[in-house]
Amino acid sequence: EVPAPQEFKHTISTIINGLVERGLRILHFEELQLPEKGATFSPGDWDHYRQHAAPWFGIWCQKA
Repeated sequence: EVPAPQEFKHTISTIINGLVERGLRILHFEELQLPEKGATFSPGDWDHYRQHAAPWFGIWCQKA
């Protein structure tokens, strides 16, 4: 049996403020790009989801 995955739910502000509180300086924040303008998609497909909520983001930090 494979153990069920753990899910962690954190707001972006909790993540960013946690980094700042630990002495990190944010250099860059990036979200997964949205579909190109004019792209056609159906409700429920991946591009439709990405239009409303970026599923991944990246944060570049430097120790202050």
